[in-house]
Amino acid sequence: MTPARRWLVLVVLLVAAAALVVFDRQSSQSAAIVEAVAPRAKAPSVVASAREHAEGAMILPIRPRAPAGNIDDAFATRDWSPPPPPPPPRPIVQAPPVAPPLPYAVIGKKLEDGAWQVFLRREERILVVKTLDTIDDAYRVDEIRPPVMTLTYLPLQQRQTLPIGGSE
Repeated sequence: MTPARRWLVLVVLLVAAAALVVFDRQSSQSAAIVEAVAPRAKAPSVVASAREHAEGAMILPIRPRAPAGNIDDAFATRDWSPPPPPPPPRPIVQAPPVAPPLPYAVIGKKLEDGAWQVFLRREERILVVKTLDTIDDAYRVDEIRPPVMTLTYLPLQQRQTLPIGGSE
């Protein structure tokens, strides 16, 4: 680029800057002239405040600033250690085991030599039991006293009763 061209570019830039300054002054003066117009269907208090604004300069009160959070902690130390592990889950409380329902049906009973015998049916089998007998290695007959018979479920040592009818 030649020196004459450089001077020409500088002069054009100088003229453009001067034009911007002049234009900016004119726009700020025209912005100061503002005419207040009352809205059409507003409440009377709004119209009155618009008239007051048009008549004189309205100065709004200065509102106090609200503090931005806790300023005392702006440079507080922080603990960067990891949080403690969560507590272990509580163990699931299981209900204690319960003996299954008795699989026997009473067919009848008989008093023989002062001791009761009870006739039981399980599926296709018929059993005759008396006190202290063990049935299927799972039940022990503890007592036969009509109207009930008391059995113990041996795996859990739980007592169960089976109605056998009256002592007729």
